Amino acid sequence: SPSSLPSAHFQGSVHVQALD
Repeated sequence: SPSSLPSAHFQGSVHVQALD
């Protein structure tokens, strides 16, 4: 998944988005 997404918008899913 694109890790360039705003981490602020994905406070909880940011880790999953980055690892995925």
